[in-house]
Amino acid sequence: MMKWLISLLLAIVPGIVCAQMFSLTGNTHSNDYDGLPIYLYQIGVGDRSLTVCIDSAVISEGVYHFDIPAPEQPFMALLALPMKNRYFAYGLPEAECIVENGAVQVDYDGQDIYLHGGKMNQEYDRRILQPNRMTRQRVSSRLDSLNKAGITDNNDYIREQYEALNPAINQYIADNITNPIGAYMFLGRPKSLFADEQYRQLYQQVDSTSRAHYEQRIAREKNHQARIAQSQQLTHQGNPYRDFASKTADGKDVRFSRYVKAGQVTLLDFWASWCGPCRAEAPEMIRLYEKYHDKGLNIVGLSLDNNRDAWLKAIADLALPWPQLSSLQAWKDEAVTNYAVQSVPFVVLIDKRGRLAEKNVHGEKLEALIVKLLNEE
Repeated sequence: MMKWLISLLLAIVPGIVCAQMFSLTGNTHSNDYDGLPIYLYQIGVGDRSLTVCIDSAVISEGVYHFDIPAPEQPFMALLALPMKNRYFAYGLPEAECIVENGAVQVDYDGQDIYLHGGKMNQEYDRRILQPNRMTRQRVSSRLDSLNKAGITDNNDYIREQYEALNPAINQYIADNITNPIGAYMFLGRPKSLFADEQYRQLYQQVDSTSRAHYEQRIAREKNHQARIAQSQQLTHQGNPYRDFASKTADGKDVRFSRYVKAGQVTLLDFWASWCGPCRAEAPEMIRLYEKYHDKGLNIVGLSLDNNRDAWLKAIADLALPWPQLSSLQAWKDEAVTNYAVQSVPFVVLIDKRGRLAEKNVHGEKLEALIVKLLNEE
């Protein structure tokens, strides 16, 4: 009787045991990554900042596996290892795949990714990944030959080879524009890669939510660029220095103006614990500080860290003797915006009258300028 009831239930509600699943197996073909976690991210459509981690697995004997319910609509996912440390990544390349109903396998071969199984993944591999693999292999082989012949200016050749892929990519996007895969690829590509009318027609076919995310991202980027442009204008040589709020290494609120003294030269040093070139430059900065501090040079460090422990450890490890500031907001720090900082290390020199003297100078030029400013009346 019980067996008959179970059979009846299975016949009436097959979804109880037949729920659609996305099963993914990755094979790195290497034991170098055993024991490491690998993360499955759902990539934000129209705005990569909306990307979220949905699952994780551990690599064992070169293999990892995911089993999750298949979504109502397929979406593009990213498979990625964590960083090796604050400075370096592991050698396994990031891989994109499509989360859909069915079993999919991801195979790694050097920097090449192969997708097997799943209707949409197989199409993506055939139409997008395979041509890219073939182009990479062709370019690599050609460059080896050219380099052996002493020909090193190969940028035009490389660009031409990859530009030749654009028509096929655009066609794939057009064929998938009404689903999240096509929308993701379309909104992630430069508008210049499409004819104006083609772009307009494709854009109208993207779902309204993805368009809204894209438009919000574009507006945010335009606002950021406008702030950078304004900051660049306001930090021209001869303008007054720009004040900002921050926090000291012991967590106290402070303003930069506290450290800018009339009759003294101030060097504002933008750096970060994770920045290799910054750390390499530290001994030279210490030499300049020790040589010129008693003559009127002050240095103030502004860190682009967001990890307090890493920041404080770097200060101690490098034995930096000058005041250190950070809001621990990394690139969102007010000072970064005020001085249009787009890379580190980055220095700002302020003269004895509080005027901006120079930005982003290093080495012998920096020391010569410090001497010049200290000698000014």
